[in-house]
Amino acid sequence: MHRLITTLGVLVAGLGLAQDQAPEGSEPSEASYAPGKIYQTFSGRLVVTVDDFEKASGEARAALPSDRGTLLNIESRRTQDDLDELYLEYVVRADYADELLARLTALGEVIVEETGLTDVTKRVGELREEVDRRTARVGELEKEADQTGLTMDDRIAVQRDLSREKSELERASGTLAKLLDDTQMYPLEVTLVEGQVDRMTEVEQALFTIVLPGLALLIAAFFLGRLVGKRGGGKDA
Repeated sequence: MHRLITTLGVLVAGLGLAQDQAPEGSEPSEASYAPGKIYQTFSGRLVVTVDDFEKASGEARAALPSDRGTLLNIESRRTQDDLDELYLEYVVRADYADELLARLTALGEVIVEETGLTDVTKRVGELREEVDRRTARVGELEKEADQTGLTMDDRIAVQRDLSREKSELERASGTLAKLLDDTQMYPLEVTLVEGQVDRMTEVEQALFTIVLPGLALLIAAFFLGRLVGKRGGGKDA
């Protein structure tokens, strides 16, 4: 838990991410992209066992304010051990991720903690360059299409190139906007499970690690002693 929250805290502080998101499919604003900035995406998964399942479920559902992210999916399930289980899928704003994690990990005992960081700085730069290049090309083709004296074939060719460049510009802009959004909004999967999951008590651990092996040795020694005794008795006869 501590490692997860610390990782997020360092990431948020290092990135200094803007809170405004670029609309899907539109060209990202200059404020959302800064040359020289490091861009990273994050993903996380937690499994938390809780004693009071109903209370913890309610708190998990209400843990993310609507202005800090979205609770995308909720699924109620039963485990193989017939225990209640609740799966929650969040998308949380980067500057609130550590707060959300603190709330969720406080609900019980964290038994699974998986996190991942991916550096996408190079990809962001490549997409930004492509958007700039295609934006300039679209401007050139629009001026060319407005020229007088073009033959019908030339006009058709220009319009075809313009349509293709606009399509590619929209694709690149949408991809860049989505990638920038991913550096500001983090996906987090959390599973709450009623009670203890696949964990032995101290008595059970002692039974399996000390008592049973010792008992097995005693039984083996007993039968070995009887076997040796029978062989010895047979020789004496």
